[in-house]
Amino acid sequence: MKNIKLMFELLSVLLVWLFCSSQLNAQQLPYFTQNQESQNPAFISSDYFINDLSSSASIRYRSQWVKLKDAPRTLTANYNYFNEDYGLILGGNLVSDQTGPTGFTGLYGRVGYGLELGDDWLLTMALNGGLVQYRVKGDELNFLEAGDIGNSNESKLFPDFGVGAVLYYDDRYYAGISVPQTFGLALDYRDDDNDFSIKRVQHYYSILGANFEMRDDSWLGLSSEMRYVQNAPFYFNGRIKYEYQSMFWVAFSMANSKEMNANVGVMIESGSNSNLIRIGYSYSSFLENYGPAFGPSHELGIVYSW
Repeated sequence: MKNIKLMFELLSVLLVWLFCSSQLNAQQLPYFTQNQESQNPAFISSDYFINDLSSSASIRYRSQWVKLKDAPRTLTANYNYFNEDYGLILGGNLVSDQTGPTGFTGLYGRVGYGLELGDDWLLTMALNGGLVQYRVKGDELNFLEAGDIGNSNESKLFPDFGVGAVLYYDDRYYAGISVPQTFGLALDYRDDDNDFSIKRVQHYYSILGANFEMRDDSWLGLSSEMRYVQNAPFYFNGRIKYEYQSMFWVAFSMANSKEMNANVGVMIESGSNSNLIRIGYSYSSFLENYGPAFGPSHELGIVYSW
């Protein structure tokens, strides 16, 4: 009974935080098809539930819309750890993104807690925070009149925070909500002649999923991700993933935006404790007329779990 009461108190605090921050500005994190932790800091890697591996380190690179000039390019490195005995979630990540004349680099830490609600339920809540440097290449911007901003590169540092919660059942089903970057971003670059500003609206994420063990020690994963942004179409996708005996995986997803994604990878056991190295590649493209103009997106990732 105490655990259930505490669960509702924690969820109430989270919901109040989300509502109170709804008028703030926030930045959308770069999207990675192979990394759900980037959207929700409370998410525990599936390798913990499937392979009993509590730690992971990864590096990923994504090149998006390769036919589009100045399209996004993102590099990220992550570390995640879950201590079952103390219910402790720890981690950190470094992210660098460049899109045209604007870009940012951020360094984050991550801390959270997992609360057991009986034998089958686990509620995780986590907060990540860090420092982000935003950059603007002024000489690549077009102004009606020349000015100092148009002849120089500008950068600013901002603190950044995110919050999330995930509810697990029977080590296979999960549902979560998050605001990856809760506090605001309103960049304003000024001089006597020009005024250049960047404002990002807040994004809300939710995830649903389940992992099912097959007879031959393989796994089938089903999941869906949803995103809400004010004054933008509601986004959701559906994903299916098949993992064969800790040797390889194949995955496919489709979004309501008609974006198709295919994901393949191999797994290599390392060391006497059956640690895993995952090497994956992801391909995304739109099944729309503008898809050929944008070009596909490519993503590479390497994960070591122990």
